[in-house]
Amino acid sequence: MLNQKVKRKKGEKKISISKTKKKELKKEKEKENIFEKVPELIELLIPDCIDEKRDYIVLGDDKYTRSFVISTYPSKTYLGWLDRIFNMLGDVTLSIINRPANDDSVIRQLNKKVTILESERQTYENKGNIDLIHPLEKMIYDYDQIRRQVQTSNDKLFFITILLRINARNLEELDVKSNLLKNEFSKISAKARCLNFRQLDGLKSNLPFNALNIFDYERNVTSDGLATMFPIANSNTESSPNGVPIGRNYFTGLPVYLDTFDKNLTNPHIVILGITGAGKSVTMDTLSSRSLVTNNTQSAILDIEGEYKKRTENLGGRVISIKQGVDAGINIFDIDIEKEENGVEKINILNKVAEIRAILSGIMKNYMDRPLNAKELVDIEESVIETYKEKGITSHRDSLYEKEGGKVGNKLTLGKIKKKMPTLSDFQRILASKKNSKELADILTGFLRGKSLGMFDCQSNININDICIDFDLSNITDEVTKFYASLVITTWITEKYMRRSNLYDEKSIYIDEAWTMLKYEETANFIEQLARRARKRGVRLVLASQMAEEFTASPQGRASLNSCGTAIIMKQSPASVDKVIEFFKLSKGTREFLLQAKKGEAVLYMEGKVSAIVIEVLEKEKEMLKV
Repeated sequence: MLNQKVKRKKGEKKISISKTKKKELKKEKEKENIFEKVPELIELLIPDCIDEKRDYIVLGDDKYTRSFVISTYPSKTYLGWLDRIFNMLGDVTLSIINRPANDDSVIRQLNKKVTILESERQTYENKGNIDLIHPLEKMIYDYDQIRRQVQTSNDKLFFITILLRINARNLEELDVKSNLLKNEFSKISAKARCLNFRQLDGLKSNLPFNALNIFDYERNVTSDGLATMFPIANSNTESSPNGVPIGRNYFTGLPVYLDTFDKNLTNPHIVILGITGAGKSVTMDTLSSRSLVTNNTQSAILDIEGEYKKRTENLGGRVISIKQGVDAGINIFDIDIEKEENGVEKINILNKVAEIRAILSGIMKNYMDRPLNAKELVDIEESVIETYKEKGITSHRDSLYEKEGGKVGNKLTLGKIKKKMPTLSDFQRILASKKNSKELADILTGFLRGKSLGMFDCQSNININDICIDFDLSNITDEVTKFYASLVITTWITEKYMRRSNLYDEKSIYIDEAWTMLKYEETANFIEQLARRARKRGVRLVLASQMAEEFTASPQGRASLNSCGTAIIMKQSPASVDKVIEFFKLSKGTREFLLQAKKGEAVLYMEGKVSAIVIEVLEKEKEMLKV
């Protein structure tokens, strides 16, 4: 820099400007803040370069991106419908830009649209063209409903733009992902359009700066439609660290660990609902098998179709095949000591009276199409008490035993030896002596040993401490016999298995095809009571049914559903899906999911928390479960 000359007064010294500048720079350097010389956040985010091509952008080495906008939307959307893209493509950036529409303007435009459609409908009606009248009436109704909702502030209209940006490491991978994206949207009648020659605008709009540069793809939606753009639920709400692995989250792919014995849940019971082929039996099989292996959970299964025999045998359990005329090893008159709330131990014969009365009530209703009358009810109570008295059994605990120690079969025991229990034959003989119950006693002759329905007129020989018991009812074909067997077995499970088995901390009762028991009032009442008693005793009840309407149509069915804190809702039929959604108070967006769900896909409902899952069965399990 050249020194400049300036006029100065007499005696004034000549000053060099270059020297002054140097002094000022020196002072500035001394005042510099060392903490300002650090990278800013934006420097960590910006790419190495931005090279815009026709339909993609290069962001540096091994960084390619392509922006899309949704130009055509499906006629109906459901919760989480966009999340499938993330699960399939991985590194995808999604931006949903929305702005509310002016309510006054919306109402005016809707009024105008309804008026135009009404005029068209009237014109077609006058011309006798009835083919187009129904579609026009449907449109008029839909627009009128939206108008009413907006006018009453129950709904609002929004304009949305959905932008997606696919990221890849090379151009080939980018093309593959782009084709997958387009194909996935085409499956639901939607279209993702590539922003040709507008990739930079798409990139800017996709960044979280609320700066939309793409304005020509806005679409209007209601608040319900806008809500479906969000995930169906939090991806981790269904998992518990102590739970049993049953599959993965439908959207995120994270493993799902189910623990309905968790103390945070008010009720451990589970209901599994789904049409034939949805995967109910596999889900129940997977849950029971893994609960046994991982948590040592004891299980008893009411196997209507015989689907769980192989699994039970492979896990070291016992299969009890219920066949007509063959002893089943269950005596409906078997009784044990009960401990009351005050700690006193006694034999509760009156509880057994209630059980026998319920079984006989079901028999009379299905064979004679009438309930038990008052005189028969009195005779049943007297006969039950007399049947036990004949064996010397009273309410006193010691009356249940013959002696202290001795020989039982081929074994010696030092403990008390239990008396031989009365059977249905003993009860029928005493009941036949009652003049008001001759008809009932005659009917019971068909249920005695040696007859086709005499499988429960025997002594009990089932070990209640077996870790897995499968009651196979597949050999029984007629509905009445199956009804009787189901009632007796569930009674045994309630009073013997739940009450007396103490070796396991967790116990579960599985009832497949539960709708068959809800068809009859007696068994439906019993299922409702079973759910209540099981919860009090810390036992989990798992119900599976292909006919959800059987639950929602009856008070007992709804009560049973209410007792289930967890529901695994698989694919539904069009006839039942709305009832299921209404009962569990699910979002309307789940309707399409439940109608289109593939085998193993389900909505998991846990006391108000909802998520979507996929039940997974390992290859090694398939042979064991006979899948």
